[in-house]
Amino acid sequence: MSNAKRKYYSVRTGKNPFSVQWDLPTLRRLFNALYLEFRRKDYFQKALGYTCIDGGEVAGILGHDIEAQVLRRIRKPSLWPIEDYYIEYSEDDLFDIIEFLFDYIS
Repeated sequence: MSNAKRKYYSVRTGKNPFSVQWDLPTLRRLFNALYLEFRRKDYFQKALGYTCIDGGEVAGILGHDIEAQVLRRIRKPSLWPIEDYYIEYSEDDLFDIIEFLFDYIS
């Protein structure tokens, strides 16, 4: 059985330099993994839509052009789709997209 709150040895002893904060590349990687997990669990289905076996692509409340909606709301290009751009996100980009997703997660 897993204990998500367990602190492992290097964290408990203060020897792990990442126990207090992560660098930006690590934070981007962890963000993408969490985003993909939420997508897999359909937490964004209402906003982003889904693929139906019978009906094909079904748009969510953001419509078919999500990239345009991100650009309209955040006012920055090259943020969507996340899987294509997250590796290049600045700190500001990362937190902008996190706030955007917060507004649309179900």
